[in-house]
Formats: sequence, structure tokens, C-alpha cells
Amino acid sequence: RRSFVTTDINPFYDSFVRWQFHHLKEGGKIQFGKRYTIYSPKDDQPCMDHDRSSGEGVA
Repeated sequence: RRSFVTTDINPFYDSFVRWQFHHLKEGGKIQFGKRYTIYSPKDDQPCMDHDRSSGEGVA
């Protein structure tokens, strides 16, 4: 089984991921910024829509 670790343990894979992100950012495909997120007052942390017990998108 393959292992994909992006740390100093695997410098070849780490450099590939860094190169890829650099080129995606240069091309305007990704950017850093703020975005809206769902927050759980019960857990006092952000959560995903499928983790909610009530509200929009609950199955």
C-alpha cells in the first residue's frame, strides 16, 4: 500500500505537492481568503452540514 506523507519524511512527494500548489496559485486557480462555515454552539466549533441535528440539509 502506498503512503503519501507531505513532511520531511517524504521529500519527493512533499516537493511535488509544493510545486503543484505554487503553480495552481500562480494560475489563479486557488486563493487564500475567508469563507462562511457552519458553527455548532453545542460543540463550540465549526461543523459540516451532515453533522447537524437540525437546520438546512438535515436528512
